[in-house]
Amino acid sequence: MNQLENLSVQLQTFFADTNPELEFLFDSLLLSLKTASKHAELTSISRAVPSIKHTQNLSRFLENTLLKLPIRSLHEHISDFLNIPKGL
Repeated sequence: MNQLENLSVQLQTFFADTNPELEFLFDSLLLSLKTASKHAELTSISRAVPSIKHTQNLSRFLENTLLKLPIRSLHEHISDFLNIPKGL
């Protein structure tokens, strides 16, 4: 098996095993961001903080899941993409 075929099999296995988890994390992340945005617009920033913190936690879970991808060159990009400032 050549390297491309091997990588293809690894990716198929990765997504077959993690697809439900990834869908859940992305859906939950979007819902938390939407909730935080709604609270920030309608009530107050303090009401948005729990949703923002929840979003941070979900982002970390998503990052950890995506860092299991068998393509090492993507890992830095994944970390950069999901980098949320700490301290909120």
